[in-house]
Amino acid sequence: MKIGIVIQRFGPDIIGGAEVLCRSVALRLAASADVEVFTTCAKEYLHWRNHYEAGTVTDGLLTVHRFPVAEERDPVAFGDRSNRLFAQGGSRAEEEAWFRANGPYCPELVEAVTAARHLDVVLLYCFRYWPSFEVIRKLGRRCVLCPTAEDDPVLELALTREVLNAPGGILYLTPEERDLVHRQAANEGVRHLVAGAAVETPAPLEAAHFVAEHGLPETFCLYVGRFDVNKGCRELFAYYPEFCSFMSSSVPLVLAGHAVLPPPRHEHIRDVGPLAEKSKFDALAAASVLVLPSKLESLSMVLLEAWSTETPVLVNAACAVTRGQCIRSGGGLYYTGFREFAECLDRLLADRPLRRRLGEAGQRYVDRHYRWPVVAPRILAFLSVVAREQS
Repeated sequence: MKIGIVIQRFGPDIIGGAEVLCRSVALRLAASADVEVFTTCAKEYLHWRNHYEAGTVTDGLLTVHRFPVAEERDPVAFGDRSNRLFAQGGSRAEEEAWFRANGPYCPELVEAVTAARHLDVVLLYCFRYWPSFEVIRKLGRRCVLCPTAEDDPVLELALTREVLNAPGGILYLTPEERDLVHRQAANEGVRHLVAGAAVETPAPLEAAHFVAEHGLPETFCLYVGRFDVNKGCRELFAYYPEFCSFMSSSVPLVLAGHAVLPPPRHEHIRDVGPLAEKSKFDALAAASVLVLPSKLESLSMVLLEAWSTETPVLVNAACAVTRGQCIRSGGGLYYTGFREFAECLDRLLADRPLRRRLGEAGQRYVDRHYRWPVVAPRILAFLSVVAREQS
């Protein structure tokens, strides 16, 4: 089978949940199929500035085609456009203009995919970006979409509903994502599968090395990801100093990732910056608790990665996806508001046996549902069904 994959950014040095997921899926599918990736030359997502050279390269067994972004995005102008559209609504033309402005606007990519008649099926990641939006409108049921949808006002656009009803199949990451899209787009009739994703845990894990390298105590909390308002970091940065004062706690919160929102200066908050993949897993294995404050997730790979190292999690109850994962797995607690955040975190930090039980339950859940021997055949079989229907 010949599979085309469309993603807005692609590469081993790209940090982003959907992009990391896409690359890991692509590399696994390439073991059983011919896989070509169609992407842009952009590396960062705020402006979509071209960074990589245009052309075709290889990435393991993958063939990767890169195309230049034709228009950079102005974040301020785009924010104003989004606020107007989501507050007041707009015409079909205004919705189309929003998708183009969101970008990355890359007509050469779309032309190349639509001209690639040798592809049996085209797998697209992220419904809200222009390449996926435009390819689905042109290829329709030859496509399978992995929407990575969150509770997002973009889902309320009329064009979004059309796009979510157009492909030959949809791969959802969680039951909550599926239910959200069904409510917003009424697309229950589109063939779909809750495929999930897979975690690869490196071995050996060197938790003690991470602790020693950063001069940390045995007990600490960890946040991994982008320091961003959309990831709940403004709330976390307000809650944690208050937690330390409220509970008379000196347990540090270690932040690992890229700072869009600068963290506060506080004696018990440590910013260690972005971590390499192996160091990230060492940090997760060493942590007493992973704190995940985001309200907007379609899956959360770092939650699964924490469980794969037997580390329990504390998540925001406002996020249906991560709350549902905790309920199904028994691998963590969830909070509403500061008081519950403080009480849950204090309980976890004080009760080592509880942390062990939650972490072991999380690992069992990952082993049952989120390992490649389970996930990869499921995705490949689904793509094969959609491809046969279009042949």
